[in-house]
Amino acid sequence: MLIDMLKAELDIKNEQIKNLNSRLAETTQALLVAQQTTQAEQLLHSKTMLTGGEPSKQSEEMINDTPPKVGLLERIFGWRK
Repeated sequence: MLIDMLKAELDIKNEQIKNLNSRLAETTQALLVAQQTTQAEQLLHSKTMLTGGEPSKQSEEMINDTPPKVGLLERIFGWRK
């Protein structure tokens, strides 16, 4: 009886760990996307500053190809709209 109760609690904890790992993976992916977006924006800005004018078409295309930004709560809690 005690062993069955402990096994049930262990199963619950294992499920919680799986959920947390899944959320961590989603958060990590969102962080990578944010870093890539920031890097692309920095590249665009530096090219604009170097040329002293408008960004090149290639730079604009790079920015437009980035995935949409993910909100803070979506990154933390894995909420989807």
